[in-house]
Amino acid sequence: MSQYTIVGGNRPRWVLLIIVGGFVIGAFLTSRIGWLRRLLATDREMREEVERAAWQAFSRFHVAKTAQGTGILLYLSLFERMVCVLGDELIAQKLDEKNWQEIRDTIIRGIRQRRAADAVCQAIARCGELLGQHFPLQAGDVNELPNELRVID
Repeated sequence: MSQYTIVGGNRPRWVLLIIVGGFVIGAFLTSRIGWLRRLLATDREMREEVERAAWQAFSRFHVAKTAQGTGILLYLSLFERMVCVLGDELIAQKLDEKNWQEIRDTIIRGIRQRRAADAVCQAIARCGELLGQHFPLQAGDVNELPNELRVID
């Protein structure tokens, strides 16, 4: 007959309860407290989430439904403190990443200078200039997308 001892086999159940309870409380707090959630998320995760949400809004608001493929979405995420600029297929073929960065940076700079509304207006005007260069206004053109701010919770 052999004897053996299980090492660590006598851990109290309350240790497991503390671990599970801590996890539940931590998950609850991070879902309710924005700064805590932002603190625990990586920049990459936040960028990916903003881009995913921007594409979702692009689809939801039918930005891709313009006749000439010239829809542009300016997506500002207040939680992640990021800006994403998306263009429909045809306009994206005409503009490069530098154009999108210029528009994005205009908004970010304005927010940092506490002139967010002015910055968004400047970014919209710049989008209009870029569209005008590549897709000049034609007789009979109509505004196919609403010009309005949409707030998504």
